[in-house]
Amino acid sequence: MNKTIKAALRRIHNWVDAAVGALLQPSSRLDLLTARNSTLSPLTLQNFTEFSVSRRSHFKRFLCLPVYQKKFAYLSDLKVYQDLLVYTFIIQNLPPGARLLEIGGGNSRIIAALKSRYEFWNLDKLEGKGYGPTTLEDTQGYRLVRDYIGVFNSGLPNGYFDCVYSISTLEHLLPQEVAYANVLKDINRLLKPGGWSIHCIDQLLGETGFLRSNGIIDYFYAHQGLVTPLIPVRDILNDRDLYTLSAYQYYTRWLFAARNLSYKRFGHPLSYNLLWVKPA
Repeated sequence: MNKTIKAALRRIHNWVDAAVGALLQPSSRLDLLTARNSTLSPLTLQNFTEFSVSRRSHFKRFLCLPVYQKKFAYLSDLKVYQDLLVYTFIIQNLPPGARLLEIGGGNSRIIAALKSRYEFWNLDKLEGKGYGPTTLEDTQGYRLVRDYIGVFNSGLPNGYFDCVYSISTLEHLLPQEVAYANVLKDINRLLKPGGWSIHCIDQLLGETGFLRSNGIIDYFYAHQGLVTPLIPVRDILNDRDLYTLSAYQYYTRWLFAARNLSYKRFGHPLSYNLLWVKPA
């Protein structure tokens, strides 16, 4: 599909989303919803345990990326939630000039919004895996390294980054312990002592637990001290505040990629969020 067709489809989707959101959930438009959070406490290492899994109430705690101002929180793609979580954490915890690496960033909305304030690096092979891009729309104002995490690319300096993060990336790794071990070692190699690592990982929730998980979350819990606690699946299933991808978004965006499975059979996508700090 060429760029012209993709751009036209994006415009159509955005128009339809705006119409549906205004009709069904007008109060959840993100510029309005996030504007109410001025009296709420910021995201910190101390309270990040509340953000281990995606919840509807989190949107009221987020700052709004400019590109998402007219999106509707509960009808949007899961990446909107994940972007807002990481964007808010960066602004509220990292000083201007901090060095950040996004793993598999592609056409990163966070880098585009914050590259004038921070030093950003984007690590992406750009091979199109996981429906990612093969070319980038904008390559100015940050450093691009075309590679994967876990291969110890010498172009990424040891102990350099204040924060290494990923959004909807690590769930695409092949389920191999050696790959997980190399990814974890590589991330910790790149972090400064005291540096933070944040990862938003897509998981599919079925009626009895996670479906088709590659196991990387369990590996990280077993081999890395994390700020975020392991949430029992039964607690996630019973969480009335849980935020998952809406059926509207699934059937208008994900259905073809999901091989036309029903939403129930495919599983309800949510974000499982991990945070750790490299020892000083």
